[in-house]
Amino acid sequence: MEPLRPNNLVLPVAAVGNASLPILGPETPPSVEPEENYELEIELMAECLSLIAPKFIDLELLGSGSYGLVVSAMDIDSKIQVAIKRISPFANNIDCYETLKEMKILARFDHPNIINLIEIVTAPTMEMMTSIYLVSDVLETDLDKVLCQRDLDNEEIRSIMHQILKGLKYIHSANIIHRDIKPSNILLDNYERDVKICDFGFGTLASAVPLCEFSHYITTRQYIAPEVILNPDNYTKAIDNWSVGCILAEMFNREKLFRETDNFHQIEVIFGFLGKPTAEDLATIIPQTNRNFVSGLKTTCKKELSTIYPNIDPLAVNLLSMLLVFNPNRRISADLALSHLYFHGFIQELDNSTCALPFTTELNVDNFDKTVLKSMIFEEAKIINLVCSSQQMQLNLEVDQVQPLVRQVEVLDVIHKVEAVIDIVHVVMQKVQDLVQEVKDTMDGEPPAKKMKKSP
Repeated sequence: MEPLRPNNLVLPVAAVGNASLPILGPETPPSVEPEENYELEIELMAECLSLIAPKFIDLELLGSGSYGLVVSAMDIDSKIQVAIKRISPFANNIDCYETLKEMKILARFDHPNIINLIEIVTAPTMEMMTSIYLVSDVLETDLDKVLCQRDLDNEEIRSIMHQILKGLKYIHSANIIHRDIKPSNILLDNYERDVKICDFGFGTLASAVPLCEFSHYITTRQYIAPEVILNPDNYTKAIDNWSVGCILAEMFNREKLFRETDNFHQIEVIFGFLGKPTAEDLATIIPQTNRNFVSGLKTTCKKELSTIYPNIDPLAVNLLSMLLVFNPNRRISADLALSHLYFHGFIQELDNSTCALPFTTELNVDNFDKTVLKSMIFEEAKIINLVCSSQQMQLNLEVDQVQPLVRQVEVLDVIHKVEAVIDIVHVVMQKVQDLVQEVKDTMDGEPPAKKMKKSP
């Protein structure tokens, strides 16, 4: 058996055949809804913001989790509603590292299906900084909440899935793995017409695997790819595509496809769903112990998705079968999935479809202690705010330049409409004149007696 690594856990399960106990990936703690009342938290957050960013008012809870608290607020300067995510990462290196990564990723990303970072609020000095606040777009709801409330029809599923894949294609083009794709991280707005991927706290460089010691990847088990459990130090962007497949299946019937409570049973259920692994599949499992474990599992034949989802669009089911593939090398990519026949009729945008400046080594900051990381977070926030401010000024300048042109166009449009009405009036008047002339001509052609009878 391989020596245990910090992020691995040997589960207390019986050996399968002659195989040793499997060395599986880190366990995900059970998801527990917080019971505490957040009114006091929001009051404290509002008090802090009133001192360092008083333009944000009317805070209301949007969500919470291990990352911190998310509220909606009104920006009285711009007159727009925003979302504010409070993070307090400075107790340990891991949280500092993940916060810095999320800041850098969001600052560079620019795509309609990815949450937009507006600014970062911090205390005026690093010594005073105990939390940071990421200000971004606010959307009405998320996919998890929608699926708890109602069914989705095929067109809604198509639209949501298409936008998720567009966002994921952009993320992967930036050399980033999201690592936490799940319904609660899929934000929805405008009656589910607008979709944005959020929460990049687990995001990492695709080229950073094997992972650094600070990357404690623990996400929601129901959407975790099997190779993350079996190859915890060696996986690719394909893990996000598996998660998207789990989301697609959940949109079919509002039921999670894999709902196990530990990694061992999760792997059992996955292979019960996919069927017996091939020799090529087994070759993708690098730890020999885990390979022996999987080959010794009692598996059945692969389940036919068409029988599981008989009332679902066959093209959607076909796409699902290409996403939920055990072998990550054979799993369909986001880019190729967008060309699937299920999305026939959707316009494939060429602009802004990929990241112009992919990440290389900018996120490799795991070898610093928390004091240095805190300083880096503070300085990075200032740089990001300068860039965001510059972009907003440029946008305002463009708007100022465009508005007079818009007014000119509006005036010209009114003039054209008036001219069109005048033309119509001229045509009507001409027709009236022609009709009057016809009447006169008719009367002139009648006998005199008849004409005299009609005379007064």
